[in-house]
Amino acid sequence: MISLTPPTVDLNGCIISNNGTASSNINRRSKRVPTIDGGAVLVDMGWCEPDRSISLTLPATTAAQKAELDYLRQNYSTAVLCCADGCFEVVLSGLSLDGLMVGLIANVYRRLDV
Repeated sequence: MISLTPPTVDLNGCIISNNGTASSNINRRSKRVPTIDGGAVLVDMGWCEPDRSISLTLPATTAAQKAELDYLRQNYSTAVLCCADGCFEVVLSGLSLDGLMVGLIANVYRRLDV
């Protein structure tokens, strides 16, 4: 189950899907610096929640469901996403329509369920 809601109480932008998917991608904060002798120094600073992005695929079979997603993206800078990975405050980007499915990228701002 995926729940995508505004950060404040607003019934117009609530999206709940039992058929959607959410896949998480976490990038570590690391960099490689070349040295004069031909080697390299690898600096690994770990990761934190804002390094996570979540790809959402939601079924949007009606125009009303697509309008709810547009309303949420246009009226709020952040949204609350609840999925199997946890509950997050996210910034929505990358809306793509593919037939009856809607794809979204949710960049995590902070984790809410800790």
